[in-house]
Amino acid sequence: PAAKVPDVFDALSVPLLTLPPIRPAVQAAMSAAAQHLIASEEQLRRVADMFYAEEDLVRSAVISALAHLQENKNFQAGDFDALGCRAVLRLGALDEGSKD
Repeated sequence: PAAKVPDVFDALSVPLLTLPPIRPAVQAAMSAAAQHLIASEEQLRRVADMFYAEEDLVRSAVISALAHLQENKNFQAGDFDALGCRAVLRLGALDEGSKD
C-alpha cells in the first residue's frame, strides 16, 4: 500500500481542483496520507515533487501535508530523512499562492 502514496495524492488532486465545497476535507486527507502512509525517501520525494504543479491549490495542499510529516511514525522511527522535502517547504514559505 505504501508504494501507492503518490497515486493517493494524484487521485486527491482531482477533487481538490474540481469540488470547492470539499477542499478542506481533501486537504485533511492529504495530510493524513503524509502522516500515515509515507514510508521512504522516494515516496517523500515524489510527493514533494507535486509542489511544482501549476495549480496553487495543489501546491498549498502539498505544503500542508508535508508539514504533518513530523507526525509520521516511519519518520519518527528514523526510517527515512526529510531532506527530500526541505527545499519544497522553503519554497512554499515564499510562494504567495501556497499560503493559507
